Amino acid sequence: MPITGAQIALECLKREGVELVFGYPGGANIPLYDALYNSPIRHILVRHEQGATFAAEGYARASGRVGVCLATSGPGATNLVTGIADAKMDGVPLVCITGQVRRPVIGTDAFQETDVVGMTLPITKFNCIVTRTEDLPRLMAQAFHIARTGRPGPVLIDLPVDVCREKLEHVEYPDKVEVPGYTPDRKSDVPMEQVMEQVVEMLLASRRPAAILGAGAKWGVATDCVRELMDRLQMPTVQTVHGLGTISEDRPYYLGMVGMHGTRQSNLAVSHSDLLLVLGARLDDRVTGDPTRFARGAKIVHFEIDPAQLHRVRSYEMPVIGDLAYTVPQLLRALPASLPDWSGWLQETRATPNPQHKENLEGGKPSPTRALELLFDRMDPEALVTADVGQHQMWAAQRASGIANPRQFITSGGLGAMGFALPAAIGAQLAFPHRQVICVAGDGGFQMN
Repeated sequence: MPITGAQIALECLKREGVELVFGYPGGANIPLYDALYNSPIRHILVRHEQGATFAAEGYARASGRVGVCLATSGPGATNLVTGIADAKMDGVPLVCITGQVRRPVIGTDAFQETDVVGMTLPITKFNCIVTRTEDLPRLMAQAFHIARTGRPGPVLIDLPVDVCREKLEHVEYPDKVEVPGYTPDRKSDVPMEQVMEQVVEMLLASRRPAAILGAGAKWGVATDCVRELMDRLQMPTVQTVHGLGTISEDRPYYLGMVGMHGTRQSNLAVSHSDLLLVLGARLDDRVTGDPTRFARGAKIVHFEIDPAQLHRVRSYEMPVIGDLAYTVPQLLRALPASLPDWSGWLQETRATPNPQHKENLEGGKPSPTRALELLFDRMDPEALVTADVGQHQMWAAQRASGIANPRQFITSGGLGAMGFALPAAIGAQLAFPHRQVICVAGDGGFQMN
């Protein structure tokens, strides 16, 4: 029985385990919506395509699965750009499927024609326009593979409307995904055993080690490995805003969030360290401040899945390339039974008190920071928290003491996109319908989506 390109696309989504998509219909993607009528895939209708990307991000960040969104050509596609850029900067797996004008009129400035592939080239891991309907299964499989492997990120598939309508008698769905030139499982050129021997030597020689945990520590199965490592090392440990929840606050060695809005203890520990383990953090300017002054006395061991993230701040003594789920167990196996006692150094980092904030404003009303503390004190232990962008974002991150699990605190970090929190909260709630979801937003960001 003949099958349309739109039906092929939805079958590909089903094969990837997609249960719901976020989107908004238009002329160029109407065939996809026609096919959705007879599909088990649930569609969440948004009011703006930017909201679709943020909701798909919230779903992906909360669940660890790939988020999917749909948009039509022209303005529908351009409205996705902010969300795609956000997913690229924060490493969120996203597949965006855009409609496009008919193939014969591409390049003629046809109604609602936009070169969305060219436009999103710098902000996607992979993008393409489907010019042959028979290529659709292969390209869709590649899209999901690229989005979820390596450092996760967004992918865009541009689907001309006549490709969606074209019928094929026979469709071949790939059993194996191959992407020439794409090597997400790349590892250090030096044998890993040799790398870990050097890391252990540096640890044993260190008197003031510290660790920074980033977003890479909370994807896949890396979290349990990182927690086991930190429990073994018992060294001062800090987290970036996207690493929150990897280590809970009840761990005696945890000092809080690091960086521009981090705790005094965490920043002093990093500044005074002589060895810095960086696990899954890209060390952007909000973490390092002036890079020439960042951890000046420390040797840095950078565990990173994406080699492109290395050497951005300064030359590292020891890059360890690979998925944390692979590299951290290697280090655990290499550690000796007896490790140095860094408890004195840990006590030294805790000796400096963190600044205290006012509990009440004039007139006795709770301050915004106190209000957030009261909120988080009363939230469910497994609650998901989304935060918009602004001062309240950092207040929430600083006071989210109940965040004890990865993917529990969700915010736009690298791009800092206002309007993120509400649609992200909707996406997170759809990922976990029975969990409490708290959205922290200012009036400006709340009204954007």
